[in-house]
Parts: sequence; C-alpha cells; structure tokens
Amino acid sequence: MILCTLPGTGNCLATDTVNLNVVPLPTIDAGADASACIGESIALFGSGGVRLYMGQWSN
Repeated sequence: MILCTLPGTGNCLATDTVNLNVVPLPTIDAGADASACIGESIALFGSGGVRLYMGQWSN
C-alpha cells in the first residue's frame, strides 16, 4: 500500500492510498532457434504470462 498526498484546493492537501499488486516476471521461451529468409513467416508461441500488450513487428 502506498500513501499519496497531493496539493488540493486552497491550502489543503488531498490524501489517498493505492494498493499495488506486483506480479513476478514470467519465464519466457520462444522455442528452438529458427531461420527465415526475407518474405517467409515464422510462428512464435509462448505461455506462462498475461498478455498486456499486443503489437505488430515490421522492418
């Protein structure tokens, strides 16, 4: 739990608490090494984590 104190209106201070849930980093493994030539595709799979972000990789 973290206590936050911020300036409020006038000469007052606003105080609140925030609970943080810290999750350990997952162990990652992309599988065996693989090679690809330009224009070819490689499928990557993973497990053990929580998807937080989704994106697309391009050059």
